[in-house]
Parts: sequence; C-alpha cells; structure tokens
Amino acid sequence: MKRRRLLLLCIPIVVAAALAACGAPGGGDDDEGSATEETTGPATGTLVIGGTEAGYMDAVVEGFKESHPDIDVQYSTLGVNFEGGGIQTLLRSGSGPDVLLVNSGPGRVGLLSEAGLIRPLDDVYEEFHLDDVYEPWITDQIRAQGDGTIYEIVEGVGVYQVYYNKKIFEDAGIEPPQTWDDFLSNCTTLRDAGVLPIVAGVRDNFAGGWMLGQLLQSSAGTDTMADVIYNGGEFAQPDVLRGAEMLKALLDQGCIDGSAAAALDALQAKAAFIDGQGAMAFVAQELPGEAEKAGANRDDFGSFSMPSRDSSRPATPTAGLGYSWVMNADTENVPAAKAWMEWVASEDYLRLTAENGLVQVPARTIPDGVDIDESLANSAEARNDGAGFNPSVYLESGVVDAYYAAIQGLFTGQLSPQQAMEQIDAARR
Repeated sequence: MKRRRLLLLCIPIVVAAALAACGAPGGGDDDEGSATEETTGPATGTLVIGGTEAGYMDAVVEGFKESHPDIDVQYSTLGVNFEGGGIQTLLRSGSGPDVLLVNSGPGRVGLLSEAGLIRPLDDVYEEFHLDDVYEPWITDQIRAQGDGTIYEIVEGVGVYQVYYNKKIFEDAGIEPPQTWDDFLSNCTTLRDAGVLPIVAGVRDNFAGGWMLGQLLQSSAGTDTMADVIYNGGEFAQPDVLRGAEMLKALLDQGCIDGSAAAALDALQAKAAFIDGQGAMAFVAQELPGEAEKAGANRDDFGSFSMPSRDSSRPATPTAGLGYSWVMNADTENVPAAKAWMEWVASEDYLRLTAENGLVQVPARTIPDGVDIDESLANSAEARNDGAGFNPSVYLESGVVDAYYAAIQGLFTGQLSPQQAMEQIDAARR
C-alpha cells in the first residue's frame, strides 16, 4: 500500500504500549475493559489525551486542569502515521487515549468513523451549541459525507494562497495580478529579468497538492469542485481539466522549473523562497511566521488569491481542514471527554493557542479581544467570502494517492493534463 506523508510526525506504534501504562481509556475499573454506556453525569475520573507537538499543547492542558480539578489528566504527545494505519492500530489496541488530535477531514477522519473507532459527536455539538461557535462552512464540510453524522471538532484550517516577495515585485515593476493573463504576464516579466517566477517543491507531494488545488479553484470554482469531491464529479471535465492545463502552461513557459521542483520537498522550497531565490510560492498562512523565524522580515511577503478564470466569480483562496479532535469509541469516561471537547471549542482555549504558537487559522469564529498572529488573521479575512478546496484533505486515501501521482506526472512531463485527470478519475471507479 502506498503511504502518504502527513503533517503529523511519524512515531512507531510502540506509543500504544506507553499509553497502556496509564490504564485503559478513561481509567475505568471494568476488568473486561468494555466501554460504559454512561454519557452524562459529573466530569470526574481520569482523562487520557493524545496531542501533537504543537507549541501550545502544554498550555491548553494546564488550562483544562485548572478549570477541571476533579479530572485526572494524563497527556501524551503522539504522532502517528494516519493512512498507514497507525491511529487505527492505536484505537484498536484498547489502550488508546480518550480523545486525540488527528488530521482532519472526511478523507481522514472518515477512515476512523467507517471502522467504528471513534464516537459520533452530534450530541456534543447540540449540548454545547457548537454550530453557533464554528464557521458554517466548517460544519457544512464535516457533515457533507455519509449520513451527515459529525465525528470531529476541527481545531484549525490551512488557507492557501500565492505568496510573493514584495521587493522582487517592486524591482520588476509588477503588481499582484487581477486576471490569469496578468499572472502569466508577471511570470514572463520575472523570467526575462532572470528571476525564477515560482519556487516549488513537490517531491513530498503536499505542496504540489496546494498548487494544483489553487489552479483548479481558479478554473472551476467552488461549486464545481464541491461536486467533484463530494458527488463523484469528474476531474477530466473541461472546467477542472483546464486547471491542470494551467499548471502545464506554467511549466512550459518557464514560470516553474519542473525538474528542480520534482527534486525539492516543500520545506526546501519554502526555505529557498524565503531566501529570495524566487518571486512567488503556493503555500499556506504560516509563511510570514516561518520567514521571521528564519531571520527574514515577515513584512517583505504579501499574498493574493489566484485570479478566477471566470470574471463572475471572485478570486478566493483554497482551504483544507487541518487538525481535529476526535473521541475514542471505547472511552469509559464520556463526561470527561465531553468536557475536553467543550474546552477546545472555548474562547479561553483559542486565546491560549494564540498566545503559545498557533500556526493554523482557527476553525471557530474569532471573538473580539482575541488577538491572533497577523498572517493568520489576514488568511482568515481572505477566506471570509468563501474558500475553495484543497483536494488532498477531502479525497479518500486511495484517490489522493492518484491525485499526487498525477501531479508528479505533470511536473515530470510524463503525463498530459488529460491523462493526469483521467488517472485520478480511474482511481475512483
């Protein structure tokens, strides 16, 4: 089986053994380890949490402990191979955490729900009025597959745009484009001035998905892409196919060095872009913060959404669900797990994440008085009028492998746009 590299770090599943030392999920006394049916009552007892290496995790766990002194919190940093089966193995082990943070989206969390490994959260949304807390497009997306049951509370989203080096644009005498023709003209101007127009690194697939996703959005629009993702619409249909043709045009016209891009991974390409080795990059909202950490001036970088090919549609960024909290179907302490879910949807939780290294755009509405990083705020504003899809997040795992292979084929010249899109459609049959 092909494996897909994910945002979470990969750690061997011996971590399940480490959690076993904490007892079964919820710390219950049932010798047979069966999950209790009790879903109401006081939030007490033991709660086992599996988080990531996000900089804010220690702060939010301590905040939860302070507000829930009757709950014994046991927190472990986890990083597991998702599509490789790591999370599934952990949850099936009988010693997995009560709640854990995983990569979001129907194509990922859907694997867990279909296997019966995580608990539905419709009652959590109803009890804590979470539909009033989260952006409507978030809840629409997590209800969009299956029978509409909710299984995740989305922590954050990635918002993808074209980032550009302001000084390089100024030196070249160009402005952020308003149309596709403007974009191509800018690329030509930069190329003729000896500047690499677009820095790309697609060896590890992620960034190639970000790029093609934006081009598909520009070409086909949100409604068509929603049909492709959720209703089985074809990638090889004309409006979607044109997005792949746009990528080929960028490669053919020297806007992207395809050979170099195929040899670089996303981190290497971002480092080169931050270092001024190219004018533009198709990346997510954390770019200015990463530039600052690398010693560059974050104000040297701006962003714009890829212009729409249809003048009746505004240019919009693409977005992908990033991290989500899910609840172990076998948790023996549903009340404590629910208390954690209420906590992660709270304003205090958002404030602590914002103060301690939040790098994704919050999925929930941002209340007045909560300050988040400027680049995150700008990305949140960019998506206010809607956002398209980063297909990598929403396609089922076998199809996303074909999606990535199609991108590699386009960059290396081994596939035509028609062949690339037909290859993705074939994987869905």
